[in-house]
Amino acid sequence: YWLHIPKCGSTFANTVVHALCDGVPPNASEQKYLGKTPNFIKGRSCPRLAVPVRDGWGRHDDLSASLLAKVGGAGRVVALLREPRARAEAAWNHVNVHGVPTPKGPPAGDARQFAEATAGCVARTLAGRGTCLTPGRGDDKARDAAIARLRELAFVGVVERWAESICLFHLQFGAPCLAVEFEHLRSQPHNRTVPRAARNVDDDVYAEARRLFAAALDRHGATPERCAALCPAGFVT
Repeated sequence: YWLHIPKCGSTFANTVVHALCDGVPPNASEQKYLGKTPNFIKGRSCPRLAVPVRDGWGRHDDLSASLLAKVGGAGRVVALLREPRARAEAAWNHVNVHGVPTPKGPPAGDARQFAEATAGCVARTLAGRGTCLTPGRGDDKARDAAIARLRELAFVGVVERWAESICLFHLQFGAPCLAVEFEHLRSQPHNRTVPRAARNVDDDVYAEARRLFAAALDRHGATPERCAALCPAGFVT
C-alpha cells in the first residue's frame, strides 16, 4: 500500500504501478490520477497491490487502524517523506495556483497561517489521526506514534533524494527501474514562499525518515555505482 502524503512525490505512482501490476507498458505514465485509479491500469492485473484497484488507491488517507487492517499491517506500506517546510510550501502553492481551497482544509489565504495549520500533519497521517488536507497541529504524542509507525513500514524514501529512493525501492522489491519513474508529475511554479512553523513535530519525523533511509541504503548496498547501473535514467552524469 502506498501512503501518499500530499506533495511528497506523485511520480511515485509510476514506480508502484510498474512494480506491482502486470502488463503495464514500460513507457506508460499517469499524469492525472490523484484520488482515482490510474486509467492505464484499469482492467489490468495488480495482484501485489495491498488494496485492490477497484477500491481506489493513491489517495491521501491516514494510516488509521481500519486501513492498516485492510492492507495487512504497516509492514505492507511504502511511503516517501519530504522536508516539512518544502512540503508545506509546495502544498500552499498548489492550493493557490489551482484555486481549490476547501472549507474543511487548511486556510490558504495567509502563508504563516497555512504553515501553522499544517504543522505536524505528516505525524498525524502516520499516526492515523488525520491528514495534511485537514487543519490540526500534530503534538508530541502524534510525533512519537508516527516515528514508531515509520519504523514498521516496508519502505521509507526521501523526496530530496529521489533517484536513490527509486533505486532503493527496486533493490528491495525487484522489478525493472524505468525512465518514467524519473518524470516530474504535477509540477507547478513555486512563486509563493511559506515561513517555517514556530514548532513542527514533522521535523522530528523527517529526521527519523532520513535516518531509516540512510540505514536502508547501507543495508541493501545502494552505492552510487550500483544505482547508476540499475537506474541509468536517474543517474545521468
